Amino acid sequence: MKNRLQQYIVCLLVLICFAVIPSSIFASDINAKQADLTVSVLFEEADGRETKKTPLSGADILLYKVASLVSEENSSRYVLESAFKDIGVDINNMTAEQSLNAAGKCMDIIKNKSIQALRSEKTDSSGKAVFKELGPGMYLGDL
Repeated sequence: MKNRLQQYIVCLLVLICFAVIPSSIFASDINAKQADLTVSVLFEEADGRETKKTPLSGADILLYKVASLVSEENSSRYVLESAFKDIGVDINNMTAEQSLNAAGKCMDIIKNKSIQALRSEKTDSSGKAVFKELGPGMYLGDL
């Protein structure tokens, strides 16, 4: 069960990493854009014939900012927050496998250095939590 929960957490982490980039953003106004992030947490059970999805209500989700999105001339790029500078991954050119690896390394840093979450929200009865007015960046979530 613990291994399965870890798989769900990793999926949540990866989704959050990519979910907080406003869809129409220009390098000149990166710092002005903010967005809300809605996270849905579902428990999935499968018996081989059917899959049952149940919303997890009352789950605490911790949100950590891993990188800021900054403007440079006519482009933009992610810049790691100081606590995550040594993860050894170029976060601007990651494959899916490297994204999972980076998320794991960031979680290790969070646990080892007792880094405080940027925000915390509880899921509602439909398994959703909303983080309001997040600045452009890369975020990591933990249950």
